[in-house]
Amino acid sequence: MTNLGYLTDLFFLETDKEITTYPNYIVVKSPNEPYFYYGNFLLLKQMPENFKKAKLEKQFKSHFSDERIRHFTFCWSGKVKEHLSSFLQTGYTLQLISVLAASPTNFIRLKQKNEDLNIRSFSTKADWQQWIDLECEEKPNGFEATSYRQFMQGRAKLYQQLNQQKNGNFYGAYLDNELVAAAGLFHQQGIGRFQSVLTKAAYRRQGICKTLINYICHIAFQQLQQLVIAAEPSYHALDIYKSFGFREADFQTSVYWYNKE
Repeated sequence: MTNLGYLTDLFFLETDKEITTYPNYIVVKSPNEPYFYYGNFLLLKQMPENFKKAKLEKQFKSHFSDERIRHFTFCWSGKVKEHLSSFLQTGYTLQLISVLAASPTNFIRLKQKNEDLNIRSFSTKADWQQWIDLECEEKPNGFEATSYRQFMQGRAKLYQQLNQQKNGNFYGAYLDNELVAAAGLFHQQGIGRFQSVLTKAAYRRQGICKTLINYICHIAFQQLQQLVIAAEPSYHALDIYKSFGFREADFQTSVYWYNKE
């Protein structure tokens, strides 16, 4: 698996994950997280074509028999996204992700920081609860509140397990003890991957995200050889990452559908 995005995505799947390679795709399963679209998916070796939709859905169902899995997710490397009308016209969502990477040699230190911030790693249950509340407060449109909170609680549990295994942690930026931004960084084999970089809407454009990411990168590059960030190409913070020396290394493209009933 050469795509740095998919490679590091696996950092954030449960320890009981199952990864099985077939001639035309890889099956990725997270048995304890059946609702996670990107924890239960087919990683295709080539972009799907319109006429293969029914066949792919049949293959997906053959691998995912858990009745709680009510979605289809198909992923591939690169940003080619033609010939997908049969998916998009039947309710699938298309997602394109830019994968950025940086090394210690091209990391650019931030010159002007937000000096009002107190930045520290998470260490208490209260820290994690504040983070869950922040994520739910700033959740993307289209997600039901209760199920989204349940999902984030599951993510918090996984991140804490990774922390206990000494594979990384979350960092919070605080103003007067209020969590106004957070980001996780977790690593394996010398590669670190950022996770859930988020600034509270009311505190954006104050240099908070820049200061937080700079702080984490400075610590991480003392022991890691490469850092990876994955985000949508239109994401407003991509320019922030590029200002630190991150450069596009690859793209992840996917289509997913879920039963809304």
